[in-house]
Amino acid sequence: MKRDMFYLPYKKRSRIGLDIAPLVDIVFMLLIFFILTSSYLNPSIGIKLPEAENKRTISSQKVIITVTRDQKIYLNREKVTLENLKKLLVNKLKYSEKKEIFFRGDENIPYRIFVRIMDIAKASGANDIHVVHRWAKGEKRE
Repeated sequence: MKRDMFYLPYKKRSRIGLDIAPLVDIVFMLLIFFILTSSYLNPSIGIKLPEAENKRTISSQKVIITVTRDQKIYLNREKVTLENLKKLLVNKLKYSEKKEIFFRGDENIPYRIFVRIMDIAKASGANDIHVVHRWAKGEKRE
């Protein structure tokens, strides 16, 4: 028998593989997108608001007083003390047409701090003081 009979002819094998270059391009585009959009998020002061049934949204140009759990006080994201809060509120309310203040306090702050800030707000010339809360569970949002 002939020896050539048992050998298969040589075929050039094609490389089978996955081209990952387009996948890398898409991943980098997504990474750039998320990096750019995350810079537009508003950093917030970490507090846990009490629940309530009443609804009202806050405009970004309002005077907002925030009190954290550890009793740090912020006036529109600027850290202040109780001593200089009245002076700063008077300056802020001078340029506000409605002269309203929104109070965002953690649900665990002492009541005496809440009352003290409300007194300072009224003495500064605020016409309306609104207490900000989170939505009660099961409540329908409009």
